[in-house]
Amino acid sequence: MMFGAAVCIALSIGLATIWARAAPRHWRGESRLSGEQAPPWFPFGEPVWRGVVRSYVAWTPLVVLMFGGGAVGALSDESSAAYDAGMAVASVSLLLGAAVHSAILFFNRPRFLVPPGLRDEPGALEAWRRQRRRARRYRA
Repeated sequence: MMFGAAVCIALSIGLATIWARAAPRHWRGESRLSGEQAPPWFPFGEPVWRGVVRSYVAWTPLVVLMFGGGAVGALSDESSAAYDAGMAVASVSLLLGAAVHSAILFFNRPRFLVPPGLRDEPGALEAWRRQRRRARRYRA
């Protein structure tokens, strides 16, 4: 249990530190992180990469909260209220983070969670539709 708690704490602190430094710059559009071109190691294509970049500011705090809740649960006795609270926080954060990330990735909604410079981009579903339309035009 202690190893799991240590991993959760380390991940929480590491992600929170990176997010606290990078998120304000990304929100202002001053970040080197851009959705224009996916890195060579990213296997899911340009529309998904752009969605990941758009959702970075919104979902990272929820992932940090998930790891924090996991750490509380791992450090607590399984029959205690702290364990239940930690696991509840971790579970709700995971589900909420997945919902927010998916909504921004696929639909670019809700706009207020997307950095201002990226709010006019299409979601991944719309980008895929546009790609299919272009492919059909070129085949005909």
